[in-house]
Amino acid sequence: MPDRPSKGKGRAVSLITGPDDPEGILIREDPARRRPGSRVSTSSTPFAFTTLEPILSTQQIFTLPPRPEVDTQKNLFQNNAGRMRDDPIEFGKFVTSYATGSGWRSYSDYIGPRVMYEGYSAKCIKDLLESAPVTKKVRELSEARLHALNLPPEVDREKKLADLEAQLNDVTRDIAVHLCATMDSSRREQHSCTHVQPRHTHFPTRIHRRKFRSILLLLGNPKEKESLTGLLLNTRVIQLKLGRIDVRFQKPFSLKGFIAEQTARTVELRESTPGPPRNTKKDQDVLLRRLGYQVLSDINKVAVIMPAALIGSIMLTIRGRGVGRSELIKRVGWLRAAIEARGGRVAEFANTETEQVVDRALVVLKDVIGEHRDLIEPTFFAISRFELSFYRNQIMHLFVSEAMLAATLYTHVKAGGAAPSQRMKRRDVLDQLSFLSRLLQNEFVYGTQGLEANANATIASLERDGVVLIEDELIGLSPLERATGRENFDFYCFLLWPFIEVYWLGAVSLFSLTPIGNPPSADATVAWVAEKQFQKNAQLLGKNLFYQGDVSYLEAVNQATLSNAFLRMVESGVILTRKSTSPKHKGLPLMALHPSWVPRRLPSGDIAPTGRLWGFLEQLGAFRREGKNRRDNSTGRPRFLPDFKAKLSDTFANLAPVVSSRVFKHCSAIAPPILEWTPFTGVESVDNEFWAVKANL
Repeated sequence: MPDRPSKGKGRAVSLITGPDDPEGILIREDPARRRPGSRVSTSSTPFAFTTLEPILSTQQIFTLPPRPEVDTQKNLFQNNAGRMRDDPIEFGKFVTSYATGSGWRSYSDYIGPRVMYEGYSAKCIKDLLESAPVTKKVRELSEARLHALNLPPEVDREKKLADLEAQLNDVTRDIAVHLCATMDSSRREQHSCTHVQPRHTHFPTRIHRRKFRSILLLLGNPKEKESLTGLLLNTRVIQLKLGRIDVRFQKPFSLKGFIAEQTARTVELRESTPGPPRNTKKDQDVLLRRLGYQVLSDINKVAVIMPAALIGSIMLTIRGRGVGRSELIKRVGWLRAAIEARGGRVAEFANTETEQVVDRALVVLKDVIGEHRDLIEPTFFAISRFELSFYRNQIMHLFVSEAMLAATLYTHVKAGGAAPSQRMKRRDVLDQLSFLSRLLQNEFVYGTQGLEANANATIASLERDGVVLIEDELIGLSPLERATGRENFDFYCFLLWPFIEVYWLGAVSLFSLTPIGNPPSADATVAWVAEKQFQKNAQLLGKNLFYQGDVSYLEAVNQATLSNAFLRMVESGVILTRKSTSPKHKGLPLMALHPSWVPRRLPSGDIAPTGRLWGFLEQLGAFRREGKNRRDNSTGRPRFLPDFKAKLSDTFANLAPVVSSRVFKHCSAIAPPILEWTPFTGVESVDNEFWAVKANL
């Protein structure tokens, strides 16, 4: 072997590595460089390998001139060294340069090979198809296919091989076209359309309320708007170390194409189905909602469920004060398998046992999940259910159908009694599912096959899993599910109950819009109140009901979730909205109950539990979770005052009230002042088709 390079002014170089040596490329112009000679040799091993052995000589060693001491490298980051944590202002300038394409990121005078010119994308595709690995793989696959065909001798094998290669090249070209982005112009305004890029970001380490003041959310206050400026000015947030951040992207889609497709769909539907005249504002709202559903659906497709989400979801879907370690591990394993069976993605455990994964995740969740250690086995309990709901909502989209069906069956299961009495007829199940799914349609994305087809598929799936039992046209819990303590059935119910609670609270708060006293004139039948004031009062009512036991979930008090419930009631024709035109309140958003939904008051001034709003509340209350103060949908019956019950007719006295007299008194206490009285002309709203009997959507 030649000597190693010396450390003097010159360097000894060996050419034994051949022309592929990087150092050899640098000295290609040196005439002294030549390929070493070689001789044929046969090894003395039993296999008798014949090899080419290089002939080394002293003539093949020469000395390179010393390299210059001047550093020819250019540090592109020398003037852009700002980091988010060290220098937020300089980092902001750096991001601005990137966005505007200025400085060393310029699109016209940049460092490196040419990009972003006419024909650049085609060249990338051509280079990819002509690359050695691609052509080699195409050749290998073609030969393998030719060999597998077992062609007779008279067939021209070379011609057949060429045909196979041509077919594979077409397939390869299609793949390459989809892989390569179109980058033929540096001028961004030349793009004919905008693409939407759905993205899912997950932080295994949850940022808790002490750092982000989310106690405001717990009390029902709106969430502060996020901004880049606010992030840069909040140095404490910038210094947080959140560990691994999982970011995944779904395939982007053309916004222009999406709008064109949805517009054509709307026009076709309007032409085939007669209805009210076109409402541009309503069409825009529908289009925006469809876009949101499309983005949400794409995000859900690439979302990966982390172990913390599995544990957080289990903690919120069990009965009792806590869960033992062994039971928690078992439920996490079940949930992981259930998610994967529905096409969801769960983070790989990397051959780690479930026990170890659970233990590690509990360390991350130590601020929201507590542990009792002085027991027979470690027992875990929820410290902050509100913050754990962040993890539950990550898996909710995978179990919407099962949760709705379970909540529907629960209307009979919670009544108790013998198992046969807790079963429901299939037609009744579909009717209740129709009501519940249409009420919550702004919360979830449903399948496109229609209600009855989706319900049948869900029922069959739960029957295979041993959750429900089907006997003729009757559906109920299976004996196996009852024997295991309804753990899977309860899991599905717990997922949906918080959403049902939100809409129940929204419906209850509407009783506060019952006018006190007579209107100023006989034709003034619509009492308008300030929308913001009403929503603020509804939150106050929700907090009172939560702390007094009539509301089970604090999430129901949040302004954003309540706003969704009120929006659905506007769409359903229960609530009327408009802006004030009076000089005193001009432009102020107003709301009112539809005249046919306004409850009446008894001579004593109490709200009578009758009418359409009461019937709606009674139907919705049947899906609610049975709680300490509510049992079997007979909520409040023992708490109604005797004199109040005596004022009811015999018909209503036999009803099972769904709210207590105390709730009605709270509603009267938060009643907002009436700002305007107007006659009802029918222009504000029409009776919505939501209330028609529709078992198949």
